Amino acid sequence: MSKEECGREQTANGINGQSPSTYPYVDAIVIGAGFGGLRMLYELRKQGLTGRVFEAGSGVGGTWYWNRYPGARTDSESWIYIFTFLEEIGLEWAWKERFPRQLEVEEYINKLADHLDLRKDIQLNTRITSAHRDDNTNSWTVTTAMGEKFNSRYLITATGPLSTPLRPPYPGLDSFKGDYYMTGLWPKEKVDFTGKRVGIVGTGATAVQILPIIAYGAKSVTMFQRTANYVLPGRNHPLGQEQMEDLKRDSENVFKRARAQIYGMDIPDSPVKYTDMKTDKEIQRILESGWEKGAFRYIFETFADMLTNDESNATASEFVRNKIRAIVNDPETAELLCPTHPIVSRRPPVGHHYYEAYNRENVHLVDIKTNPIRDVTPAGLRTDKEEYEFDIIIFAIGERSCLCTSCFDANGE
Repeated sequence: MSKEECGREQTANGINGQSPSTYPYVDAIVIGAGFGGLRMLYELRKQGLTGRVFEAGSGVGGTWYWNRYPGARTDSESWIYIFTFLEEIGLEWAWKERFPRQLEVEEYINKLADHLDLRKDIQLNTRITSAHRDDNTNSWTVTTAMGEKFNSRYLITATGPLSTPLRPPYPGLDSFKGDYYMTGLWPKEKVDFTGKRVGIVGTGATAVQILPIIAYGAKSVTMFQRTANYVLPGRNHPLGQEQMEDLKRDSENVFKRARAQIYGMDIPDSPVKYTDMKTDKEIQRILESGWEKGAFRYIFETFADMLTNDESNATASEFVRNKIRAIVNDPETAELLCPTHPIVSRRPPVGHHYYEAYNRENVHLVDIKTNPIRDVTPAGLRTDKEEYEFDIIIFAIGERSCLCTSCFDANGE
């Protein structure tokens, strides 16, 4: 990469007359080319500053570059999952569904990068391994995995808090003779599950999305669950042109409502409290309405005191458990899928026919609280009670929650 491509060089006198450096210099180095990194690069340019984005992947998109497993899609409604400055930059975009698929979100981010000509200041396939600050020169020096060094006045991390997939902790992983994948590091190449025996470790957000998709073609799917979750129904549907036009016309109010909402969603907070209810029939009617609306509308458009009143929360939690019991045919499986913690004490996943998938004859559930996984064998997974043979194992065990600088060596104040 040339000096011109990276940004301007420091002068012989360094930054503001301070110590010189031979490393390529930009005003700001940004780590990560997801939503945050691209927006930051755009804002730097608006301020007349030079910037350089470093991205470990081979494409832009952040979360939506790495998480390309089957069934991946947003759990936020599409009309708020968008930059608010599209009109400012003259970019037209129309989502196809209420909850867009991974590929559609990735296409949107790539179109934005092209429209704003951001790629010339983005270096792909580059992982930052260290960032050191020099207070004497008021600058940062970052080093890449290839040993390249770059200098900047500002260092901005746009890696997100969940950008490092957890590696499976089970001994014997390298002995497995089949294929294994992590949902957060899914390959670009299509994975064929047709006729395969598949094991999925985890029943969180990514597992909830992937199960219904691969269950159709796989010979068998065995889910290994530690903790059951309240999986809210997505009620996904295509977005017609008329609906998108209405949303565009009302975009100012849409974003105003989203900014005022605690989770940044275009969902009005319910004016009704559980304590206002007079009859159980009223309670069930409101909860049923929220359930049918789907996703987080079940949380925010039902009772305003769901997160502050124990009885309100317990009633909403039991309502979902009863839905699980009604959907899942096998009573034992249904009870294993019923969470015991208060709803929203963990972020509930949004699913699309997740519970219905357990009614398929080829889908099975293993409770690893009572039957924990011991190790990975050449043939599959071994628990305390049994060994399971698989052709493919999927680890949907989440990401390592980390501070923005804990994924590389950083020092300085």
